Amino acid sequence: AVMFGSIMCDNDFVPLDNYKGFNMGNANMPLQMSAMRESYAMFLASHPAFADRAKRVIEETPARLEWVFDENGATQQSPHYTGAAVNPLLNLVAMVQQQGSDPMQGSERASKFGEFYMNFLTPPEPRFKGGLYEGARAPVLFGDGGIDPSVLYGLHGTVLRKADAKMS
Repeated sequence: AVMFGSIMCDNDFVPLDNYKGFNMGNANMPLQMSAMRESYAMFLASHPAFADRAKRVIEETPARLEWVFDENGATQQSPHYTGAAVNPLLNLVAMVQQQGSDPMQGSERASKFGEFYMNFLTPPEPRFKGGLYEGARAPVLFGDGGIDPSVLYGLHGTVLRKADAKMS
């Protein structure tokens, strides 16, 4: 884990801090990659090579929530790609919460995201008939996103439970 985390945090291998001249991809990709990188710091927070980075992640995660969600709780992506941007971030929030800090406290935007994203949920999706997801609901389709159930609802509710129990 230390070796892989070290590679993920090395800008020569994963250029997230020195990306000039590199295409960072769609809007969700840098969010996804940086949250995954920071998850290694949180997973390895007690390791000397990651302790300082983990402290920075704990300090910076509340600002990240405010950046990812606008004042109405909306994201930059279609409902499908919102999962790619927000799932790693909420996993990171859960890890920060395990360290005793709660970035969801005081994040009105993160609470509003719950309402925003619930409005995209379909009735039971007929295209899932007969399969593993039969009877499941899914976010509506916009743009080039695919139809798939989302774990985002449960993950968001879990990390929001102390900050906003009603929305959770």
